[in-house]
Amino acid sequence: MNPQEHFFQSFFGPQNAQIQQQTPGYIIHNEYILEIINNWSCVNELMTLYVQGKVTKLDSLEQTWLTFLTQNNIDITKYKNEEEFLKTFWRIP
Repeated sequence: MNPQEHFFQSFFGPQNAQIQQQTPGYIIHNEYILEIINNWSCVNELMTLYVQGKVTKLDSLEQTWLTFLTQNNIDITKYKNEEEFLKTFWRIP
């Protein structure tokens, strides 16, 4: 039996039900925050170029960072360092 399937008995006989495994939103959010602080200087430079309107070409990772930051209205240029940024945006369930 597949470990992601539960087998249960109902009035109409045996049925299989898939368990939906979904990553909680705060974990996804925190993964982005960790990526940003681990690439702080690169992301900070990217955000500075974005604010100045000088972004020309982005790879997929830079696009992901920029999308996350803009969708959450985050301007990392306002933070002194990655520790201050982490304390501000880290989510605890």
